[in-house]
Amino acid sequence: MSKLTTMKAGLARVDGLQKVRGQARYTGDIVLPRMAYVAFAGAKIASGRVRSIDTTRAEAARGVIAVYTHENTPRLPQPGGMREPIVALQGTRIHYADQFIAAVVAETPAAAEAGAALIEATYAEEAPVATFEAGLANAFEPEAWNAFRTPISLRGDPDAAYEESPQKIDLTVETAMRQHNPLEANTTVAQWRGDKLMIWNADQYIYETKEIAARAFEIPEEDVTVKVDFVGGGYGCKVGPWPHTMLTAQIAKLAGRPVKMVLSRRQMYSSAGHMPATRQHVRMGFESDGRLRAIIHESTSQGPTHDPQYCEWGAMPARYLYDCENVRTQHYVSPMHNGAPTTMRAPHEGAGIFGLDTALDMLAHRLEIDPVALRLRNIPPRDQHFDLPWSTNAQADVYRQGAEAFGWSARNPKPGARRENGELIGMGMASALRPNSKTTAHARVSINGDGEVIVASATSEIGTGTATALTIVAAEALGVSPDQVTVRIGDTSFPRAPYVAGSVTMNSVGSAVLIGARALKARLAQAAVAHEGAPLYGADPETLIAQDGALVDPADPRRRESLAAMARRAEGGGVSEVGTFEPAAATSSSRSLGAQFVEVRVDPLLGRIRVSRMLGAFAVGRVVSPKTARSQATGGMIWGVGEALMEKTELDPATARPVNASFLDNYVPVQGDVPEIDVLFVDDIDTDPNPLGSKSIGEVVSTGVAPAIANALYNATGVRVTSLPIRTETLLAQL
Repeated sequence: MSKLTTMKAGLARVDGLQKVRGQARYTGDIVLPRMAYVAFAGAKIASGRVRSIDTTRAEAARGVIAVYTHENTPRLPQPGGMREPIVALQGTRIHYADQFIAAVVAETPAAAEAGAALIEATYAEEAPVATFEAGLANAFEPEAWNAFRTPISLRGDPDAAYEESPQKIDLTVETAMRQHNPLEANTTVAQWRGDKLMIWNADQYIYETKEIAARAFEIPEEDVTVKVDFVGGGYGCKVGPWPHTMLTAQIAKLAGRPVKMVLSRRQMYSSAGHMPATRQHVRMGFESDGRLRAIIHESTSQGPTHDPQYCEWGAMPARYLYDCENVRTQHYVSPMHNGAPTTMRAPHEGAGIFGLDTALDMLAHRLEIDPVALRLRNIPPRDQHFDLPWSTNAQADVYRQGAEAFGWSARNPKPGARRENGELIGMGMASALRPNSKTTAHARVSINGDGEVIVASATSEIGTGTATALTIVAAEALGVSPDQVTVRIGDTSFPRAPYVAGSVTMNSVGSAVLIGARALKARLAQAAVAHEGAPLYGADPETLIAQDGALVDPADPRRRESLAAMARRAEGGGVSEVGTFEPAAATSSSRSLGAQFVEVRVDPLLGRIRVSRMLGAFAVGRVVSPKTARSQATGGMIWGVGEALMEKTELDPATARPVNASFLDNYVPVQGDVPEIDVLFVDDIDTDPNPLGSKSIGEVVSTGVAPAIANALYNATGVRVTSLPIRTETLLAQL
């Protein structure tokens, strides 16, 4: 078990000094000769058509170079794969408020924005579907994404088991529409050199952007390069391109000069995705001792009218989080006139666990069973959804070790029983869960005559510490100091890497680096033992050990040769290998697990809720980079505080426009809202999913926080809240 106090040891971020010195270059920092700037004008309606558009005033404005609308923008092929299915400025149909209707190109950002404000349009307006309830009239089952994300699942006879259960819980919970709101807005820079396209994009999946751009402009993929040095936060809203990316590249071609586009903060609410709201009906049947007999979990999520297939799979955790032989899950989409939703940190489980673990807490209080003990009684012995054994199963460990470290035994189970300095104090807990994700990845590992190890892969750095973790993997595999390793990422000329989302990066790219480093070591060893006169000539290459920048014969440690010397002897003065990680067919099921423990304090006069203490216990396989893992965990738990208490995108029920589309009006946790946080990682080395033994960490750490806070609130006050975020006025009305 590693607690937060011991997680402070380890390699510091290799790019930390760049960031604190202001030397880290983000896409918005790029300046090219003769660069022009683009700003978009958005529709004033949420549904209908553009009847006419007047660009006269914008075209005459100071600094404006050109204005593009559907009337003069050349048509592009539909490339498919974009986060938003429509190609911008290709027609008159309006699907959501602030949808792009014009692009203004100017000499400065201010001139472009001023020009965009001068665009005038008339519309044939139609009444929008502006509320979740209105969309329910046309709710439908979404298409399946894969074997796990399907609209329906069924095992056993849940309806009969529920009806026959001695104990039943039946409740409806709601989660809010939320925005990503990263510090860096979605940004694109595009430049054409002849028929070759260069794109710099704030992007979590640069290789997909490359492929989509090639299709959109009907050019070979090798003629497109996509780069990003640093991404200023992603959370899912930058996983590949949105329409503004392709439109910026098109405008650069039309203008004959480089172009930069930065979405406004308001446009981030319409044109860069969001987490859709959900409404979940949860019915759970139990034996008298709290063991589960039946789960029926139905989840409906908000979706756009023009892309009705995205679904927030909120009922997925019911399929495999707890031991239950009778389970039915069902998903629907309620279409509304909004921009396209997309993945947002801890999609699906982040919303779905709120319903499950609220129900479990209700039963625990009814039967006077400790909530930790109740969960310990319901640990599944295998993946019952896919009928596979677990690769590892540390679910009991996270509950027990987390409870002990948090001081859970001091909790008074009676709601409202604990007061201090006029505040009501309560403790709550919930499970944390995410599938352990992995996918194909490639990485090149090289060494030169100076002994520098260079790792290259087309992944991105979104703030999670990717370069630091990959440095550790390469350094350990080759027995060199981390300061001898240089990691190069964010360029599609490097070996292909997957999206930086779904917590796949370390498992996939990290494994590719490990495989590449092992291949490099083996190649160096073969050359070293075959070269007459070399210190290791004639040794067994399979037994050589990499340590202190050299290969060493363990049979005679005096026989050693530096990796740098071997590289200098190679043709070209260096050696390189590409590692490829291909996930094997699953013979077991792997998941990342956790338990969230929370203490809240409530002012009963004001209804003010304050999270005063948090602890997360996580089973995430091998923790490769302790410092950045701790950062991921604490950041994810803070993210959960925002989900529980603050974040909600409010839509005008008449116009479907977001009314709080700014940092000023859409609250997120700030330093004063962040409590004391402790983190522990339980021993859970798992080499089944990948050779590193790592598991997904970036998202599991944020799941379970919201229900833990809601459950702690009940313990403090006796008020059961089933809608997120938890508002002061909601609490006061029931106190």
